Amino acid sequence: MHFKILLSCIFLFTQLVHAQTINSSERMKEIVKYINEEYAYDINIDSILDKMVSDYLNDTATIHALFKHLDPHSNYMDEKEYKELKVGLSGNFQGVGLVFTIFNDTILITKVFDGGPAEKAGLKTGDKLIKINNKDFIGKGLSYDDVMYTLRGAKGTEVELSVKRNNKDDLIHLHATRDNISIKNVEAFYMLDKQTGYLKFSSFSDNTIKEVHDALQQLNAAGMKKLILDLRDNYGGYFSAAIGVADEFLPENTLLVYTEGRPGTRKDTYTEKHGLFEKGPMIVLVSEATASSAEILTGALQDNKRAVIMGKRSYGKGLVQNLFPLADSVSAIKLTTARYFTPSGRCIQRSYDEGVDTYNEEYIAILNNNGVLPDSLKKNKNIDWGIIPDRYVAEDTTPVNKLFNQLYYRYHLSQVAYSYYADHIQLFEAYKTADEFNKNYKPDDILFEKFKKYVAEQEKSPDNYYPELIYTDAELNNARTKIETAFKAYFAQARWGDAAYYTIINSMDAEIIAAKDLLKE
Repeated sequence: MHFKILLSCIFLFTQLVHAQTINSSERMKEIVKYINEEYAYDINIDSILDKMVSDYLNDTATIHALFKHLDPHSNYMDEKEYKELKVGLSGNFQGVGLVFTIFNDTILITKVFDGGPAEKAGLKTGDKLIKINNKDFIGKGLSYDDVMYTLRGAKGTEVELSVKRNNKDDLIHLHATRDNISIKNVEAFYMLDKQTGYLKFSSFSDNTIKEVHDALQQLNAAGMKKLILDLRDNYGGYFSAAIGVADEFLPENTLLVYTEGRPGTRKDTYTEKHGLFEKGPMIVLVSEATASSAEILTGALQDNKRAVIMGKRSYGKGLVQNLFPLADSVSAIKLTTARYFTPSGRCIQRSYDEGVDTYNEEYIAILNNNGVLPDSLKKNKNIDWGIIPDRYVAEDTTPVNKLFNQLYYRYHLSQVAYSYYADHIQLFEAYKTADEFNKNYKPDDILFEKFKKYVAEQEKSPDNYYPELIYTDAELNNARTKIETAFKAYFAQARWGDAAYYTIINSMDAEIIAAKDLLKE
């Protein structure tokens, strides 16, 4: 009887997984029959079948294969992935409060959180982290994940950080007590001119509503009459946070979005209260990586004629997703339960009817076409997805800008900048304010030569993923002004934070320049 039940289980599960259901199940039954009747040794076929089914069902690859038959954003998360998702959505984790990069096999501290354990212990931006708890963290094979998970830990536990500072060989031993660390979503807000505010945030988490509210209060106090809201590369997050942010810009009881899944399940969502900036001229910047809750907010502002949308067509991720923790308490599944529609009825979600692989390939094709839908994809019957900007900004395809973008997005600029900052901390600490630094600091020839040498070394490295990108001295010299502006921005960020970085880097941002010009009309 047990044998028949197991065969039935195999048959049923094979139906779910395999395309050729009958052939697969019949083949399995035939194999089991021969083993049971003809195999040279006596075996417990029931226990073997039981273990086989158990192994198959518990195999992570099998679980992932199941989700491949759903949509691109429903998925299974193991313990590590689930932890990272919760950190991103909550905006909190337990650790020491620092940001780092790895340059020439050395950990460079690029940011120390205000008021966090690392700052209280005496750690500074520009320090080189050599040991953690007396264990060497230097040399080839350094892993970002290894460093991050070693620094994180339970609140109240102590970690020893051994650093080098100001190019001196002596180690400084610091002791930090881990605590709750809050991740800021608002990266920058400041006045572009006497009337125009700028606000950028990277995601929608538990902290976003308050951070945006506080930023708008300060911008209003500074005299803001117009606003550029920068949602480029904002990957989304909590739907409730999008509602809270929309409250700041749209009148109470304005339709924000509606969801619809199975027939008869439409649910409308409205703004809930009075906001801080409901009337002034407003431009929202979006990119190919603007997704999810950021698209919901943008679509609501566009359909209600509250803002002009500028940039590139957004990602097209408009699925209502719920988290379902599994019985083991450490893993979970993220499951789509409905779709989001803008107030006018536009579906935000990009079509995935042709499968996950095609879905991903289409996005890569859009990225490679400067964020514009390629002609080859326009034959797709379902191309009305995402948020289409009211104003496109022409891509700067000049050789200088193309080269600069390659250097920027391959992290060559930031790596050299952070290394240089670490070796010249006293130079930058001589500047007391970001404004003073921006007006008076000019990168020197030594820095530029260091950069050219670094780029040349990277081109020869066996780890170079872009061997076709070889830069001549003449090409780098032509891009020197943009390169040095980026260096200034990174130095300002290391010294004064993200707002100082964006104040400088935005000065050569074509989309922000275009937005400012439009607000003047």
